[in-house]
Amino acid sequence: MKIPDWIEAIKLKPLHLAAIFLSGLLLSNKNIAAKFGLASFREQYATWIGLITLLAGVFWVTHSIWFLIKKIKDKFELRKYKKTIIHRINALSLREKVLLFFCVQANSQTITAPLTNPIVHSLCSKGIMRSASGTGSSLNWPSSIEDWIWEYLINNSEIIFSDLLKVDPEQIKNRVREILDPLNY
Repeated sequence: MKIPDWIEAIKLKPLHLAAIFLSGLLLSNKNIAAKFGLASFREQYATWIGLITLLAGVFWVTHSIWFLIKKIKDKFELRKYKKTIIHRINALSLREKVLLFFCVQANSQTITAPLTNPIVHSLCSKGIMRSASGTGSSLNWPSSIEDWIWEYLINNSEIIFSDLLKVDPEQIKNRVREILDPLNY
């Protein structure tokens, strides 16, 4: 079934709808239409100009409202997602915390580990890290901490890693080597 051509107007971009709407408003003014030499055109097609202007205005306003609602909804969903991730960070296992603490202490947002590493895989599945796509080898695959999570970890490290701040840095490095060693899992 073919869609009528006039319905295609609904698919116009908001910028085009706004231009049609504003053009119609300008044409509806006698003085402006006369200045552009469109006075006779305006009188001959006044009904159509009015109808098209009205429809373009309605579609433009509807499009704008839909866009604003979508933006607001996306913002709330992002806020909810971030809250979930922060909750997950606060509920990490000791091994996951050690790995993240090591990254923060080393000021390295990326860590390489075997692709099958369960700790890195767990952090990725929780949305805290993400595996790089198409780079590395199965024995040395890079994974990065998301930017906003990295900032959260840096800004709240004393709270998140309070139990690890007292541990000797060498012990942390040994624990990380143990976590990343493929023979330990």
